[in-house]
Amino acid sequence: MQVDVIYLLENFTKPYIILDDNLRYPLETFKSGHEYFHAPKIDDFKKYMKLLGDYEYPYLIFNNTFECPQMHVVYDSNTIKLLNEKGLHIFLTENLMKYNGDRKHHSNLDHSIFLGANSDTGLNAGIFSDPRCGQLDSVQDLIRNNDLTNVTVFLPEHGVAEALPRYDNFTIKYRDLFLENFNQTQDIIPDPKKDIEYTFVNLNWRYEPFRHVVASYLSNYNSKISWYYTSTEESFKKNIWFEPSDKLLLGFNKLNSSAPLSVDIPASDSIKINGNILDRFLLPNYNDMPSISSHPYSNVFCSIVSESSYLDLTYYVSDKTMTSIINCMPFVIVGTPYALKTLKQMGFKTFDKYWDESYDTETDHTLRMEKIFNVIDTIASLTTEELVRMQSDMQDILIYNKQHIKKSLSYNEF
Repeated sequence: MQVDVIYLLENFTKPYIILDDNLRYPLETFKSGHEYFHAPKIDDFKKYMKLLGDYEYPYLIFNNTFECPQMHVVYDSNTIKLLNEKGLHIFLTENLMKYNGDRKHHSNLDHSIFLGANSDTGLNAGIFSDPRCGQLDSVQDLIRNNDLTNVTVFLPEHGVAEALPRYDNFTIKYRDLFLENFNQTQDIIPDPKKDIEYTFVNLNWRYEPFRHVVASYLSNYNSKISWYYTSTEESFKKNIWFEPSDKLLLGFNKLNSSAPLSVDIPASDSIKINGNILDRFLLPNYNDMPSISSHPYSNVFCSIVSESSYLDLTYYVSDKTMTSIINCMPFVIVGTPYALKTLKQMGFKTFDKYWDESYDTETDHTLRMEKIFNVIDTIASLTTEELVRMQSDMQDILIYNKQHIKKSLSYNEF
């Protein structure tokens, strides 16, 4: 299988894999060949189907961040009747890639269309006006081409209907199949905690400007960081949405001279970023995708979680936060507003007893980052003895959160 294949799972009466040229294959006989290890899509479909079980509605599952060419299809009249009578459910398992303005037809074959959006405030500053996204544009194509009247779309994000009001011809609900599967299958037992050697751990994979900011700031402190990218100061400044302080630039230079930094995933070479929107599609060069491991956390006090997105107008938490919970770590989430609120609604506990968590409700992205920096500064100012005492005092919360993982599977919307 080539890296660039997009799949759609269709399960109306029996499961089919639909390729991007709309060829159909029964799932039970489809052979994908060697799946790209970053994204084993067919295996994921099977896991999601197991989660859904004997589902009463016909459904589609799409697990990509781009437009879905398979949704340009025109169904026969019997299929349209079935979908309108029973209702079609569509599960999107990746976060929505949002942008402003006119539709930009795009696929994972050609990212260059987004160069035209490089100066767009939504992509670069988190300021959205009349926003849209490719996945939901594709859903609208499907609805309009087939006169569908009874469609529900399940998304791994909250607040989508309010944030993207243009999509008003289908019902939007929250359900995160990826996170459900992740939480159901992660039964690792964390390594026994060792003496604290590092104050922070910050793990990163795909490039994002906000991750570059956080990893740079943490480079000023006793931090264990995974980072695979290098940059000129000019490119760094082009990618971020505020004027960096001297302290942030000092950390940037430390990080830049140390890359690649490998904690959980070995990589021999760093990747040069260019200071444009295409940097967001860069991935480090390595051969093996690791399973969730506890070793990056065993000698660290606090996890600074680089979530899936930061400059966003919807909110959610992902496996990145859950990995810290699984490993009994206190955490600070560098992500969308209301990530901590989402966790609390799911029944988890956070750490407002120990540091200021008001960053979670700050919707100004620059001010939220400043508040996160302040939390990092506060924790970094503690002595090792103070961190050990705080870690001991947190044990009830850390153990409760880990034990609550599977109970949180029943969580839906708030």
